[in-house]
Amino acid sequence: MGADNRFVKLLTISIDKRELLLYGFSVSTEQEIRPWKKKKNKSNKLKLGVYFAILSSEEAKHFEQCLTETEDIPLKDWTLIAPILTTRNPVLSYSNSWEKSEPISRLSCVYEFWNTQKEVLIQKVHAGLGTLGKQLYLDMQELLAQLRVECGVDFSKNGSRFGNYESYDCPALICDLKVNCIKESEGKQIVVQKPTEWNRSLIVNCIAKNQERYLFNQIQVLRSEDFELRFRSVYKELHADRETGC
Repeated sequence: MGADNRFVKLLTISIDKRELLLYGFSVSTEQEIRPWKKKKNKSNKLKLGVYFAILSSEEAKHFEQCLTETEDIPLKDWTLIAPILTTRNPVLSYSNSWEKSEPISRLSCVYEFWNTQKEVLIQKVHAGLGTLGKQLYLDMQELLAQLRVECGVDFSKNGSRFGNYESYDCPALICDLKVNCIKESEGKQIVVQKPTEWNRSLIVNCIAKNQERYLFNQIQVLRSEDFELRFRSVYKELHADRETGC
C-alpha cells in the first residue's frame, strides 16, 4: 500500500459508444493500485456511467494532464471524450457532515480543472439523453439527482462545477478543525478548536443553517496562541431587532 496513490472517480454519460465527462474527482488513499472498473447500474435508463480506479501519483498526474488536451483518452476497455479542461488556481474547501456538498468532508486543498464550455456540454448531454420537451426536463432532473448521490455535489445549485474535475489534497499545512455545539446553550453556542500542534493564526467563518434560517454566520480570528473560538447564535438578536425596530 502507498499513501501517494489516488482514488479517482468519474461520472459520465454514454454518447456514440464513448463517455462524456459530467464530473470527476480524486483523493489520496493508502489502498493498493487497482485498474479502472465500472460500477454496476441496475437502471441504465439515463446511460449514467460511474467509473473508478486507484492510480499511482504519477498515473494520476498524467491523467490530469490528458484532461487538458484535445485527444480522446483511452481507459482500459472504454474511451473518455476529451473534455479539454482548463486548470485553475487551487482553493480551500471544507464541507461538514451535515452539509454533504463535497465528495469528501474534511478540510482540503482543491486543484480544479474546469470545463469552460458549459453550453456545449449541456447540448451534448441533451443529445445523449435523446428526449425532448417535458421528458427531457424530467430526465435532466433525475440525472442531477443521481450525480448528487454519487459525489455529493448539487449541480442545480453549483452549476459552475458541472463537467469539471477536482483533485483533493490535504497537505501538512492544513489541519482539521473540531466543531462542537455546547449542549447547555440549547444550540446557541458553537466551539471551534484546532489541533495543539497547529501554530499559525486562522480566519474562521462559522456558518450554520436550520432549513433556510441562518443561526450562525460570523467570522473571527483564531490567533496562533489560542486553542479555540466560541461563536454565539445571531438569530435571537436578529429576531429582537425585527420586533423592536432597533
